[in-house]
Amino acid sequence: MLDILLITAPIYLIIALGFGAVRFGLFEKADMRLIGRLLVLIILPIMVFRTIGQYDIDDILQVDFLTVYLLASVLAWVLAHQWARRWRGHDGAMSSFMAMGMSGSNSVFVGYPILSQLIGPAADVALALCLLVENLVVYPLTMLMADRRAGQSWSQALRHAGASVWRNPILAAIVLGVLCATAGWHLPALLDRTAALVASAAAPLALFMIGGILVGQQVRGMRLDLTAVTFGKLVLHPALTLAVLWVLPIASAPMALAAVAMAAMPLPSLYPALGQRHGIEGFCAAALVTVTVVSFFTLNAWLWLLPRWLPSLVP
Repeated sequence: MLDILLITAPIYLIIALGFGAVRFGLFEKADMRLIGRLLVLIILPIMVFRTIGQYDIDDILQVDFLTVYLLASVLAWVLAHQWARRWRGHDGAMSSFMAMGMSGSNSVFVGYPILSQLIGPAADVALALCLLVENLVVYPLTMLMADRRAGQSWSQALRHAGASVWRNPILAAIVLGVLCATAGWHLPALLDRTAALVASAAAPLALFMIGGILVGQQVRGMRLDLTAVTFGKLVLHPALTLAVLWVLPIASAPMALAAVAMAAMPLPSLYPALGQRHGIEGFCAAALVTVTVVSFFTLNAWLWLLPRWLPSLVP
């Protein structure tokens, strides 16, 4: 367990540093929005492109991993949506974002830094495949169902969801990276070195930003729904991934571990920004706070247990 804590604790210490910097006035909370734009529009796309482009296409498209993570994420989304809609009586937007809260992971800013220390270069491939599932399935499905229930026609909702996907610079980086990997193209040494320097800033900046975002967020008055999202994200999603692994084993033990570990990561840091369109950014921000704090304990537990469970799942 101490080895696991040595890997995960720095991640949460950087989050705490960002929280303290905003809490004590070194930065304004509005500054976190600027950091977020820098990450989303420039640093993260460069990191994703370089990560994918340095591999051959056969190394990236690991169908077994993609199938397991996709099935588990969609199953978590559907179960969460039905629970929120039928049992809690929420509208379509709230139900959809609760479903996203239980099925979308912070694979880039928390998952990748941790996995890169645990499984080495295999974390690059796991990140690329998780981003495909999140950007092509989880996020568009959430926006589609949220907009549809808000009164839009199916065609309008589909157009909006599709536009949201194709305006996403991360998706553009994924597509370009896959094209380069397929063609066998690689960046010249100078550009690759530049991209590596830019990409190295992604994790610390993002973790600092997450800490700053958490300042001042209120969690009162939402106890049941926050508990549900926290349990769904940190327990149900990885448990479903583990269950799918029993049926559809992944050939590589590091990639099997990565699938469950990515599912156990906290919420994406952009979750409140996405909820703002539907007026539920307050709940999304409260969920981000709660899940991020609790994940310190659950994630360390998962990472301690997984190496003891996964050998039996590898054919």
